[in-house]
Amino acid sequence: MRQEFAWVPGLRYRDARAQVLQGLLDRPRLYHGEHAVALLDAQARINLAAALSRLVQ
Repeated sequence: MRQEFAWVPGLRYRDARAQVLQGLLDRPRLYHGEHAVALLDAQARINLAAALSRLVQ
């Protein structure tokens, strides 16, 4: 992901990426369909939280 935005300075990228990840985590649902929510939501939240944690370390 970072390579896509290599032109963005490091701190600015980190802050913007953290905002995007946090925005996703703040949503009540990450998926629209009930089946996808039941199957994927919990793991997706774990993945998002881990990515956010790595950014702020």
